[in-house]
Amino acid sequence: MNAPTPTAGHLVLHGVSAGYGNVRVIHDIEVVLARGSFAVLLGSNGAGKTTTLRAIMGMAKVSKGDITLDGKSLVGRGTRDIISEGVALSPEGRQVFASLTVEENLLTGCLPASGWRHRRTRLAGVYEHFPLLSKRAAQDSGTLSGGEQQMLAVGRALMSEPSVLLVDEASLGLAPVMVEHLFELLAQINKAGVTVLAVEQNVAVTHYADHVYVLEQGRITMGGATADVAERLHRDIASAYLGRSSPTPDPTGPTDPQATPRDHEGDPHE
Repeated sequence: MNAPTPTAGHLVLHGVSAGYGNVRVIHDIEVVLARGSFAVLLGSNGAGKTTTLRAIMGMAKVSKGDITLDGKSLVGRGTRDIISEGVALSPEGRQVFASLTVEENLLTGCLPASGWRHRRTRLAGVYEHFPLLSKRAAQDSGTLSGGEQQMLAVGRALMSEPSVLLVDEASLGLAPVMVEHLFELLAQINKAGVTVLAVEQNVAVTHYADHVYVLEQGRITMGGATADVAERLHRDIASAYLGRSSPTPDPTGPTDPQATPRDHEGDPHE
């Protein structure tokens, strides 16, 4: 039996461990998203960010803990059912159908099946958020720029009219100016009432969020209000690069004046 969720929230991950087959990738994850919040889950490659989103969507096996949407468990349910409950994913790598037009791609996101009756209304809503997609509606998606394809991936997820939008590595491979534009659009979607959880390696986007979580080696190591987490991250980065103690030379250490404490840490080939 799943443990009870201790904290009320719109989307809650309580003590979640998940992975593939018998291999656990994430461990004891605790994330609470209030309705209408914007959270960023930060982590490096291999930290477990995508697996966390896949666990929410029913695409990775949850071996421990619970995932709830408005108090209703999502664990053990199929992806289609989870989309019907109001959760949608914009996947890593965009994964648009290159040979389909922009509008045809958007229509593939019109789930559940009953939503097909409202496809024109939903398209209008997506085009309101992304006017550029309206101009490109008849264009093959494979001819779009990377930033335009990312907008399309997010727009396709919005076609199911979710209450929770999961966005996997939206900034990947994009120029900083496009990243800023894209996250401004995500902030507008959030202000329209959609709860947003974005997983990222890019620390610069955290100022769009009200909460930030840090994932390292499959575990949450830090989480809270964005300003608090940013201050702690700054301290940790300073400690990692400058050292925790005063810079008094070690007489037994290297004599190279360019040497730093990091010269003796980690893989020398990195």
